[in-house]
Amino acid sequence: MNINEVVLIRVDNIQPTKPNDPRHYPPPIDLLYIKEGLQQLKIKNKLIDCYIEPIEIENLSNSIGKEFNLAIIKGMSSSLNESIELGNMLKNKNLITIAVGQFTAHKSHYSNEIWKSSFDITILGEPEEITPKLVQEIAKVGLNEVAKKYNLLAKNMVKFSVTEPNKLPQITYENIDLNKYPFPFPVRGSYIKKWGHIISAWGCPHESKCKFCSPIVRKSIGNKIRSKDPKKIITEIKNLKSLGVEGICFEDDSFFGNKNHIKNLCLEMINQNIKIPWIASVRIDDIDEEILNLASKTGAVLLKIGIESGSSEIAQAIGKSVKKIPWRQLVIKNSKLLKKYNIGVVGLFMIGLPNETEQNILESIELAKLTKPDYIQVQIFTMYPDTIYFQSLNDDERKRFKTQENIYHYGLSNNDVHSHSFKKILSFQNYFYKKYYLNYTFIVHHVRYMWRWYLNYNMTKRVFNIILFKLIKSND
Repeated sequence: MNINEVVLIRVDNIQPTKPNDPRHYPPPIDLLYIKEGLQQLKIKNKLIDCYIEPIEIENLSNSIGKEFNLAIIKGMSSSLNESIELGNMLKNKNLITIAVGQFTAHKSHYSNEIWKSSFDITILGEPEEITPKLVQEIAKVGLNEVAKKYNLLAKNMVKFSVTEPNKLPQITYENIDLNKYPFPFPVRGSYIKKWGHIISAWGCPHESKCKFCSPIVRKSIGNKIRSKDPKKIITEIKNLKSLGVEGICFEDDSFFGNKNHIKNLCLEMINQNIKIPWIASVRIDDIDEEILNLASKTGAVLLKIGIESGSSEIAQAIGKSVKKIPWRQLVIKNSKLLKKYNIGVVGLFMIGLPNETEQNILESIELAKLTKPDYIQVQIFTMYPDTIYFQSLNDDERKRFKTQENIYHYGLSNNDVHSHSFKKILSFQNYFYKKYYLNYTFIVHHVRYMWRWYLNYNMTKRVFNIILFKLIKSND
């Protein structure tokens, strides 16, 4: 079968002009790896990222011309319906459609007829390695045989993973405008105009412990960490710097999850005299003084940390706290270490958790005020269909939750999954933000560390728009 040209699409119905919550939003790195893999196979392709190219689904479908005969669609949980609708439209235009990415975890909760009407093949898990090979198989033996093989794997919930990260092609960012993927907030130090994005490792060693976590909101699967060689990562950093990048966002799900990997990376950066501002997501219980010392020497300016709750009991109940030291005490202790090394923090909190009381939410607010992260983000507990919480429900309990709808942990709910009404949860979220950000201590702290950024007009405008949006939203 002749594959003329492949279109790769990230579907996202929450556009940067109307954010539900200010988000760090990287390029679709998994699709970029697939794109490079197709390039190596001499298969023509084009990437469309709906996050930065706002377009109605029907218009998007109409814009895809006859030169394309295969579409790789990455949906998000917040754009589940749009992804399925697009797949159906493209199938009706006789394109082969392949579903990849986080939204495929919803497949088992749709009727087989609905899903098959939109997607010829579904790839569960990490699509970076397998998808170019799959397209090559279709070209060699045709769709029917390949679809039968891979859909049987999906039916049996077989998830693909990146097994040899060092063999993945280097992303060239050809025709990708990295200016369109900024980190949304100022960070400590000088203004950073352009950010680059790197995944240094796949997997999270805590995956089977956190009852609320889901691959739907992560970039990788599995407990086993699969890391790139530090020298390969540094080659990526140098390549991004040659494109004008001034800061790096490491997109690993758990950057400190393999301490030997991070230590070796930092030591190699020091050995090659590379220091560049960088951001990463880490666990508070993976932090120690040795790793923070190395991180600070290589340019760490901000760590995104899932604190979740100010209540040690709630943290224990959701599987977050696994060490003997009480969660609240651990957060306070390691927050002091981060301050010692002048590394900023985005504190990620979650409200609406099962059995959470109003007092527990107030404890989270007090912990935030006590530890003084540079920013907070307040997520709403969402019963994603592949979480430990969801899997523990019986059939009758599962019927309470709509999984065939757009859901998102900053605002879109899948029915009444909380200890309070969803309207009450939204009011708690707004209250949390107001108590933290409209506080003299936060304002002084922010100006002290971030003032250089406000010398840039575009940054000032962006922050003003975020603040204005939050104030309007909180008064709705």
